[in-house]
Order: sequence, then structure tokens, then C-alpha cells
Amino acid sequence: MPVADTVRLVCTRFATFYKVPPSHPSVIAVHNLLTLLLVDNMFVVPSYGPDGSPVVFSQQHGIPMGLSVCVIIANIFVGSIFAPVFRRAHLSGLVRVFLARGYVDDGIALIQGTVEAIRILVELLGKAHPCIAITTVSSTTHAIFLDMVVSKGARWASSGHVLLDCKVHTKPGSLHLYIPYTSNHPRGALTAFISGEARRFVCLCTNIDDAREQCRVFAEALQARGYPMGVIVKELCKIDHSLRLVYLGLAPKPDLDEDAEDAPSTDARTVAFVFPHTPTSARWGIGEALRTCFESVPHLAPVLAWQNAPSLQHTLGLRCLKPPTPNPPSPPPT
Repeated sequence: MPVADTVRLVCTRFATFYKVPPSHPSVIAVHNLLTLLLVDNMFVVPSYGPDGSPVVFSQQHGIPMGLSVCVIIANIFVGSIFAPVFRRAHLSGLVRVFLARGYVDDGIALIQGTVEAIRILVELLGKAHPCIAITTVSSTTHAIFLDMVVSKGARWASSGHVLLDCKVHTKPGSLHLYIPYTSNHPRGALTAFISGEARRFVCLCTNIDDAREQCRVFAEALQARGYPMGVIVKELCKIDHSLRLVYLGLAPKPDLDEDAEDAPSTDARTVAFVFPHTPTSARWGIGEALRTCFESVPHLAPVLAWQNAPSLQHTLGLRCLKPPTPNPPSPPPT
């Protein structure tokens, strides 16, 4: 897709999701930021010209590799292709679509219909885009989506066919080759991922017994890589299985003593934005655009820096975009 069409698609989705007109300042800010990242994206290849001179290339199609917003743009692009197909199939009565979700190149759908109707829907999905081929797997009991298995289990039966069951999906060929404990890594890198994986197990498993079984298998794999059991147990015990809804963001955090070591900080978290200094970006007033985007998120403090600016002072001049708090007046001299 041409980069101009990509910018237009993302801005349209942004305006639709937040229910604002295309002329809203936030939509204009998103448009300017995406134009800087995509349309104004240029790079130099040295010694590429016929006489050995450098050649300047610019992005024409697609998105730059490694861009932090690649996943978001890909999700919007794929959704714009397949979501209308599911919507038309549901509204026309071909099938009943209860759920249709996707993440980049993986998707899951909960559909009710005849075998022939589902076959027609799969054909329509395969023709939705000439450059995208799809592979589908149908089942009446379970489906694999990303790193979890969604199934009709005990919770499905006890809830009157309303709530689905989930648990962790591990590929049969996985060798669990974690970093060896004897590796020359910082100790934090060798231990933090243990509690992180345990938290992932708790979040993905609707049945606590499945999460505990995953932790047991995980512990055995870590022992095989040289991790002491004392280290494994200490990290696994940092995760409370009763806080699953809190980890998922579906329940408020429990009240903590303000003097406790694990009490959350009330300070705003600094978010750094480093932009390339180009003739286009210099005219945009990116500071004001970022200020507009972050007005509704007071817990984040945006900071702006320029890359390849004309002067070193401009390049290193990190400045907070939010108005500084005025200093209290000094007491009169005695």
C-alpha cells in the first residue's frame, strides 16, 4: 500500500474509534506524525550511484522495518480488509458471527452456521485481498490463537455456553532453551523473566490448575538449564494467582501502604520522543502536536529530542512539553 494511503487509513480509523471529526486537532497531530515517519522517511545509501556517489531513497510503499508502530498499522490494515467481510456475512444472514479478532497475521472467529455457509465465508475471506492468502482450521471444540488455546471446557459448560476456557499453548517441538544460568548476563536478566512467564501463565489460564501445571513444567525446564530451585521458587512466588483479574486490568489494584516498598509511584512516567530533524519536521511544531496527544494522559510526561539537528545544543536539548510548575515565591528576607 502506498504510504499516503497508509496515513489516510490510520487517520480514518483513529477518528472513527475516538468519534471525532477529521478536522480535530488530535487527528491532525496523528496525520503529521505519521507523515514524518512514513512519507518523509528518507535514507542515504553511500557509493550507490554510478560514479560512486551516495543516493537518497524515500519510502514509497509499506512501512519501515523496525518502526515501533508497525504492529498497530498492520492490525489496522488487516482489520480494514477482513472486518467488512465478517460484517457483511453476519448482516446478510449467511452465518452468525459472535466474535472475530486478529493480531497481525493470526486470527480467531466464533461462528455459527452450516458447513456450506462456513465454506462460502472462507472463500470470501480468501478473495478479500489479492496479495493475502489465508489458511483456516475449523473445529467445534477448540482453536489456537497466538500463544493460547481457546476451548469449550468446564467453564463453558457451567456458564450455560457463555464463557470460553483458555490455557497456554506450547508448540510440540519447543525445546525450552532458556538462557543458561551460567551465562554472562546481569542477574536481573536471568531472574526477571521467570516471574514474567509465571504472570503470563496466570493471565492466559482460566483454570488455576492449568497455570500451576505450566509453572511446574517451566520449573523443570529451568532446572535443566542450571537454575537453582531456590531462585526458581523465589521468582514464581512473586506472582499471586488470586490477582489474575488485576493482572488483566479487569479489577482495581489492591490498596497498598504508601510507605511500603512495592507501593506504586504517583510521579508521571517520562516518555521520550526522538525525531529526525528534516525540513518538513522543522515546520510542523511537533512539540504542540505531542502536547495535544498527551493532554488526556496526565500519568505520562512526554519529552522531545531532535536527531541530526543543525546544532548540538538543539540535538541534546531535551525539554518537557508540559508547562512547568511555577516555583513558590521565596520568603522575604529577615
